[in-house]
Order: sequence, then C-alpha cells, then structure tokens
Amino acid sequence: MVGVIVSAFGDFVGLKCSAAAQEALADKLGGQRVIATQNYPDEMVLAIIAEVASADGKGLEQILEEFGYDFVRWAQPRYKVFFASPSARDFLLGMTVAHQSVRSFNLEAAPPAFRYEQPSSDELVMIYDSPRKLCSLMRGLIAGVADHYGERVAIREPSCQKRGGKECRFELKFSH
Repeated sequence: MVGVIVSAFGDFVGLKCSAAAQEALADKLGGQRVIATQNYPDEMVLAIIAEVASADGKGLEQILEEFGYDFVRWAQPRYKVFFASPSARDFLLGMTVAHQSVRSFNLEAAPPAFRYEQPSSDELVMIYDSPRKLCSLMRGLIAGVADHYGERVAIREPSCQKRGGKECRFELKFSH
C-alpha cells in the first residue's frame, strides 16, 4: 500500500481516535517514519489498522469507513486539482485518473480498478475491484466526497468482494 494512505491514516488517528488508538499506532510503527512515495506491505498496514481499531473499541470495517470519510478532508488541501470537479459525481468519475497518477511517482503502486455506469444524471454505478478489498474505506470516501460538495448520496452495495462478489458494485443516487 502506498505511503500516502499510511500517512493519511496516521493523521486520522491523531485527530479522530482515542489516546489508546494513538498509542497502538505509535507502538506498531515503532518510530518508523512514513514516506508518502514508498510502498508498505498490505498485510502490515491492515494489521496496523486492525490494531488501532481494536484499541479504539471499533471494528475494522467501521474504522476503515471513518477513515475513508476523513480522507477527503485530509486530501483536499494536498490534491486540490482533483477537487476542481463541479460535483461529487464528477469527482468520483475521476477516481481512475487520481489513482493512476499515483503510478507516476511509484511504479510499484497497485491502485484499485474502477469502472462506471451512468444510468442518469443523478446516478452513478462505481465498480470497484481491488485485491485489498477496502470497500468500507471506499464507502466512507464516497460519503465524504458527497459531504464535501454539499450533496447527499444514497449508497447501495448489492455486490461486494467481502461477501464473495467478484467486485464491489456501488449504486449511488445523488441529491442536493
């Protein structure tokens, strides 16, 4: 997993989690400095997130969703160009470009794959495929993006990798 995510998670824990969770993160990192452009083993990062969730009295999926939501706040000042989209729907349609840009500075990065269907102007189907199966993080990010743009989004996930699906299918309906 690319260090940008690890770094953002560290900031999230520092701002939004308990002292016990912050201590768990510090213990797991062991003083290691996170480098945004470096890759970290997925298993290590997910173990750190699970440890933090446990220390905070939350489940892994809950903390991933909360982190996904908060990632929007963290990313906006750092990646302003991606937030130039006029709406949450347009922002989400640009996720492939945003994730592929990571590969411009880290050839070993393995970002998720996205496909889209656009049934109407206020609907979007995002098809998320990643061996990491971080669909809870994606769900939180979708909600965070909608809030950032002052929109509401209804999220339905009829197919999920964690429930045995080949991919996660997020059916989104936007309103203002």
